[in-house]
Amino acid sequence: MEGAYYKTKETAEEYIRLAKDVSGKQLIEKLKQVLPPDSVLLEIGSGPGTDWKILNDTYHTIGSDNSIAFLNHLKKENPKGKFLKLDASTLKTDKKFDGIYSNKVLHHLTDIELTESIKRQYKILNSNGIICHSF
Repeated sequence: MEGAYYKTKETAEEYIRLAKDVSGKQLIEKLKQVLPPDSVLLEIGSGPGTDWKILNDTYHTIGSDNSIAFLNHLKKENPKGKFLKLDASTLKTDKKFDGIYSNKVLHHLTDIELTESIKRQYKILNSNGIICHSF
C-alpha cells in the first residue's frame, strides 16, 4: 500500500520533492462541475497536500493519509487544516462526506483492497454524494 514506503520523514520529503509540480488541478475543475462549493470532502491519500490546498479553497476538505510522516507534514504546513490517519482500503471513520476524492492513490491497492475501499466509501458517503478518483 502507498503508506508502506513513506513511513519516514526522509522518504516523505523525497516524495514531496519529486511531486512538487504535480497536481490534480484539471481533475478538481471537473469535480467542481458536480460537487457544490462548501461541501464536506474527504481526500484519500493527501500526501504532500498539493491537491488538499486546491480542494480546500472550494470545499471543507478533510485530508487523510496512512503515513504519519505525511500527516506531520500536512499539519505543519496547514495548521488550521483537518487531517485523519486513514488506510485507503478500510477508511475507518464515523464521519460522513458529501464527496470523496483521490488522485493517483487507489491504484496502489490490491484488487481485494480496492473492492473493500469502494464498499467503505459508499458507507461513508452522504446520499447523492460524489466520488471522484484518478488512477
